Amino acid sequence: MEFRELTNILTIAEEGSLSKAAEKLFVSQSSLSQFLKSYEAAIGCSLFVRTSTGMRPTEAGERVLEAAHQIVAIGNNLQNELWDIANLSTGKVSLGLTPFRGSFVLPDILPAFYAKYPQITIHTVEANTQTLEDYLLRQVIDVALLTYPLINKKLPTEDAYEEEVYLAVNRESPVLKRAMRDEETGRSYINFEDVMDEPFILLSKGQRLFTLAESQFEKYGCKPHVIQKTQNPETSIRLAEQGLGLAFMAGSYIHPVYNGSYKLSYLSIGREGLYRKLVFAFPPNTYRSKATMAFVEMASRLLAPGKQVP
Repeated sequence: MEFRELTNILTIAEEGSLSKAAEKLFVSQSSLSQFLKSYEAAIGCSLFVRTSTGMRPTEAGERVLEAAHQIVAIGNNLQNELWDIANLSTGKVSLGLTPFRGSFVLPDILPAFYAKYPQITIHTVEANTQTLEDYLLRQVIDVALLTYPLINKKLPTEDAYEEEVYLAVNRESPVLKRAMRDEETGRSYINFEDVMDEPFILLSKGQRLFTLAESQFEKYGCKPHVIQKTQNPETSIRLAEQGLGLAFMAGSYIHPVYNGSYKLSYLSIGREGLYRKLVFAFPPNTYRSKATMAFVEMASRLLAPGKQVP
């Protein structure tokens, strides 16, 4: 098995379709299809079956994928060690992020990182939390920025930073009349019991902000008036802007544009605020390259203060 062949097979399995895999591998679909046919003919068995939901590995395919993951992981570890010998003069880091977080976090980190380490490439992989944890377990990526606690407890972590979670409120909402100002910090906050009866826009079940919101409702023993649920944080921001309800919003998701063209105010939840911890998670029992740890160190330092929210 050649390394490139294994990469092709793994990508087909991850994407579940030849067209998506070909796009990710920067090859034509016809050439990838021809590769798979030739490879299956050479080993004498099929690796995938086509279903209504995409390409699914056969029993033989599962065995090949299992071996491929191990071989690719060994190859990546070796490459990382060789890059370290070059003392950060070259290298590559595969970074996992959820899509919405990536759109706000990466602009704060990448320019500074590339300025200091121009020869190191950051390859970003965007997916939901469960998929990213699976990628870490299979050593597909080197590190992921995730909300703690993780689903899989086997994954080692390092603290990244704590971010505050706010309530996004339309700037013309009467809710703001109930807000208070901490004279010491200048922060605007509202006690949660003062908004329990308000309509809420929540993210869908399974997303971390939904879990945090649910814990708040349980803490105060109330059944929320959920006027809308959505899978997209951007949608919840837009709906809150229109005054449909209150939305929980993580500090790293708040961009200056949301305080300008968007008609929103962000209130701390209680005088002390409501926080959640973010961590860098790594594959278990594997080598962490100097390039990976250089990125983690810089990202932790740049993100630690958090965003200032007026």
